[in-house]
Amino acid sequence: MRRTKKNAKRAAAVALTVLLGMQCAACAAGEEEQDSRPTAAEQTESGQGEGEEGGQEQRCSLYFDETLSFTWMIPESDIPLKDDILTLNWIRENMNVDIHIMAVPDSDYSTKLSTMAGTNALPDVVEMDASMMKTTASAGMLLNLSEHESSMPDYLKLMEGEERAANTATYKHEGNLYGFQILEGYRIGIAPLPVIRMDLLEKYGIETPTSWEELYDAMLTLKEKDPEHYVFSTRNGIKYLIGNMAYSMGAGGYGATQSEFPVYYEPDEDRYIYGPGKAEFKNVIAYLANAYADGLLHQDYNIMDRTMMTSYLTSGTLSLVIDNTTFSNAYNEALRELEPDAYFDMLDPLTYGDKTTARQVTFSKDWDQFSVISVKAKRGEDIVKFFNWLYTQEGELLTNYGVEGETYKWADGQPQLLDAVCEIGNYSTLRASYGLGTWYIARLVNEKTNMDMLKYLGEKTGDLPVNISQSERIQKLKEEGVLVSVPSFPSFSAQELERITTLVTSLNAVFEQEIDKFITGMRSMDDWDAFAKELNNMGGSELEEIYNTAYSRLK
Repeated sequence: MRRTKKNAKRAAAVALTVLLGMQCAACAAGEEEQDSRPTAAEQTESGQGEGEEGGQEQRCSLYFDETLSFTWMIPESDIPLKDDILTLNWIRENMNVDIHIMAVPDSDYSTKLSTMAGTNALPDVVEMDASMMKTTASAGMLLNLSEHESSMPDYLKLMEGEERAANTATYKHEGNLYGFQILEGYRIGIAPLPVIRMDLLEKYGIETPTSWEELYDAMLTLKEKDPEHYVFSTRNGIKYLIGNMAYSMGAGGYGATQSEFPVYYEPDEDRYIYGPGKAEFKNVIAYLANAYADGLLHQDYNIMDRTMMTSYLTSGTLSLVIDNTTFSNAYNEALRELEPDAYFDMLDPLTYGDKTTARQVTFSKDWDQFSVISVKAKRGEDIVKFFNWLYTQEGELLTNYGVEGETYKWADGQPQLLDAVCEIGNYSTLRASYGLGTWYIARLVNEKTNMDMLKYLGEKTGDLPVNISQSERIQKLKEEGVLVSVPSFPSFSAQELERITTLVTSLNAVFEQEIDKFITGMRSMDDWDAFAKELNNMGGSELEEIYNTAYSRLK
C-alpha cells in the first residue's frame, strides 16, 4: 500500500512538473565570487531606484509610492515560513512592499503546483524548477522577463556574465527568460558522499576506505562487531540512494543531484545517457543486492524518511549514510549526547573496480529553482523591479545578514553576525527566527553567515564543527576535478518537453516496480541485462536521442 501511494504521487508530480529537481534543498556547493554589482547609491544615481516624493529620507534605494502587494508561494522545508518576520517587516517599512508568503509543505508542493498550473490559477509569484518553468511559459501563464530587461539590470548582469551565460541559455524558452533563479554567492561546500562513524573505524582498527570494495569490507566488519544492527540506509526512496552511488561506479542518473531524472551527462563520452540502460549501472544494483543479503542495508530502506533515518543514525542503530554531507554536524551533536567520542565524517569519493581515479557528481553552483511571475499578477513590472533589487548588494545583505544593529555589525569592512545571534548555534533556527538565507526570500544566497556561526561556536567550545573541514576538503576535490558539478540540461522545445515527461513517467514507473525485486533477491541479478534492454527499448534510447539532439543545438 505504501509503495502504491508513493508511486502514484510521484507519477502525478512528474507528469506535469518533472518535479522540483536536482538540488536539494538543500544543497549546491559554491565558492565566493568577485562582486562587481553596483552599490545602492550607484543604483539610485542611475535611476534604478524610485525615491519618495517630497525629498523624504529613505533607507532603501528602491521605494514604491503606492504599496506593492503580492502573494508568493514557496515550498516549506525544514523551517516554518511566516509573514511577520524581520526581513519582510523591514521591506514593508522601507520599500512599501507587502509580501504575503503562501507556504506549502515541501512534500506536497509539486502536487499543489501541478493542480494550480493545470487550472491556470497560479499565485502572483511561484517557485518552480526549470522544466516546469518552460512548460508553463509555453502555455502563456508566465510574465516574459525579457520584455522587462530595463527593470532588471542587476539580475541580467549576473545571469549573462561569463560565469553563467552558458547555463542561462539552457533555462530560456524560445530565447526568453521567465524566472529569477536562486543564485549562490557563497555556500558551504557539500556533496552526496558516504558519511561514516569514524570512531568505529578507529575502534575496530579498520583503515579508512578509499574504494567501494574496501567500504563493503568495512561494513562487514561493523556488522560482525554489532550483529543486531544494520549498517546503512537512505531517505527518499531507493532511486535516491542508487543515484548517489551510480556516478562513482561508472553510470549516473537519479540521486540528490538529479531527483527523478534518469538521464545524466557522461563526460567520458560527451553525451547524455539514460542511466539504467548503461552496462555499468548494474554495478550499483549488484552492490546493494549483496548488502541487503548480508544484512548491511536496512530492510526498511525504501520507506525510510529523513526523520526515521536521522533517528537511527543518532542513536547508534546505523553507522553509515550516503547522502548530503551537510547533515554530518547535526548527527554528531545528537550522537555525542549518548556517546561523547562518537563522530561522523565524510569519505572522499571512492574508486570502483579497476578504476584508479575516483569521481563523483555534486550539485551545480546555482539552484534549479526559479521565482516566476504569473502573467495575471497586477503590477508585474514593479514585481520585476523588486526581484531585481534582491540581487543587488543591498538586497543580498538584507536577505542573508538581516538588519544592521539587530542581527549584524560591520567589522573590517565586512558584515558580521552579532555574538548574540551566533549564540543561536543552528543555521535553520537562525533562518526561522529572522527570515534569512536559504528557503526564505534570498535569491542571492550567502552562507558565510552559517560559516561565521560555526566558527564562532567552534572557537568558543574548542570543538570546530566537522562541516568546516568538510567544506575545505570538498572545495579541494572540486579544484582537482574529482568532484564535478552536474551540468544544466539542454533547453528543450515544448514538444520535446512533453515527450520527455511521458517517457520519464512510464520508465520510472517500470523501474520502481522492479528495482526492489532485484535488491531484495526476489529477482535474480542474472535477469538484469534483459531488464536494462527492456527499459532502453520502451523509451530509454529515445530519451537519449531527445537529450542529445537538444545538446547538439548548444554546440
